[in-house]
Amino acid sequence: MHQSQVFFRILLGFLFGVALASFFNIPKEIWLAGIVIIMLIFALSWRKNWGHIFFALALLAFVLGGFRAQGFSADKSILSPFADQKFSVTVRGYISDEVENKGITQNFSFTAKKIKVPGLILDAQEKILITTEGYPKYEYGDFIEMEVSLKKPQKLDDFDYPSFLARDGIFTTASFPTIKNIEPGDLVGSVEKSKIYAFSLIFKVKDKFEASIQKSISEPNASFINGILLGSRSEIPQELKDNFSKTGLTHILAISGYNITIIAAMVSWIFLLFLRRQTAFWFSVIAIFLFTILTGASASVVRASIMGVLILTAFNVGRLYDSRIALALAAGVMVWFNPFILRFDAGFQLSFLATIGILYVVPVIKRYTKNIPELFNFKETAIITISAQLMVLPLILFYFNKFSIMAIPVNLLVLPIIPFTMLFGFMAGIAGLLSSVAGVAVGSIAWLFSSVEIWIASIGSKISFGTLALSLPWYGLLILYGLIYILFRRVSANEKQL
Repeated sequence: MHQSQVFFRILLGFLFGVALASFFNIPKEIWLAGIVIIMLIFALSWRKNWGHIFFALALLAFVLGGFRAQGFSADKSILSPFADQKFSVTVRGYISDEVENKGITQNFSFTAKKIKVPGLILDAQEKILITTEGYPKYEYGDFIEMEVSLKKPQKLDDFDYPSFLARDGIFTTASFPTIKNIEPGDLVGSVEKSKIYAFSLIFKVKDKFEASIQKSISEPNASFINGILLGSRSEIPQELKDNFSKTGLTHILAISGYNITIIAAMVSWIFLLFLRRQTAFWFSVIAIFLFTILTGASASVVRASIMGVLILTAFNVGRLYDSRIALALAAGVMVWFNPFILRFDAGFQLSFLATIGILYVVPVIKRYTKNIPELFNFKETAIITISAQLMVLPLILFYFNKFSIMAIPVNLLVLPIIPFTMLFGFMAGIAGLLSSVAGVAVGSIAWLFSSVEIWIASIGSKISFGTLALSLPWYGLLILYGLIYILFRRVSANEKQL
């Protein structure tokens, strides 16, 4: 067996171990029994049957994945024991993510560095989800002290809200605490302080850039462009969000792996007009890196960017086999750092499946569409869109219980225009920082492109049969993906025979 195959199966073993432990609470005795079995296989097969040895390595990775998933839980939380108590807790630390302003309230993630409870002061490095009044306004990097009544998040009907928050390392919440600003002092070290300072600058630049776009382009187009450029959705009107949801365009408004993949493909295509393929590839990777930094490099954006770079690499190298290993490795690394994303992060799941669709389904469709002429890159966009949509469709039915008939045709109409909207939207933001007149002049072009996209989404959402209510149980999800896998294997086998 080739070394790369061994490595791939070890990665799959780890991912399956995490998946199993994420859905089932398996006693430690069973995992320990697995280790005993592995040791026996090694002892009986050493240098005699390398197939058994490789199987034992994959099984070892499986057990390691199970242990990793079970060890990543609220049991490790310092704050959880103080939640739902009759006394308050004093915490000192800093706001560690962008503040979400909702008008009368604000939500933010707070990293506690010091915890003071009756008769005890503890060091910590743990997040709390805070909800507070809309004023005064808080920002990322603000050092504050709060007196809070901690609560453990509760399950909401069929939604496992505690695990959803735990994927971001949040095990407790607090509402409307008493807050006062403080000096950092010795709460953080020099490295963490440098990180806070750097991201504070990034978020300030982002805020100024958003404000420049809002001055240069009228609403709701400005909020829409800020959404597709920077992932900022708080100012987008609810009606527009609903229209995009009904037509399967929500991924455009969020920074997802699918979104970045489309952007990366378009950026690469633009560079290919002027540069060699290899040079265009590196410029596209740099563009994704800068895009990640500008959006604040949140965990979801970083994961999406990794998927985007992976797609570019696959197209550049042109070897599906290497891409398969790279995809498993990327997933393995991300799941190792946060096992909860495998079960509870729908964005990660959708990005992962969309990437699989683009890596594996795109080549198959291309073989059957060789005679269809290319027209302004429309064919390439159509193939990528259809491939990704086919792979994420069962998961969308499972999570959202609806199927948008208009998703593919609307995506085919809108996606080719998105790069131009982003290009002129970005130029409008830059021009607006230099001159309001220049910003409005360039912004008018971005407004025109974005108006077409908003209009298409609006028309598509009004079609009465455009969205069907369809639900899919978990076993239906497994059956559908099993059928997709079998179909793909048969198509691949037929291609090899030909």
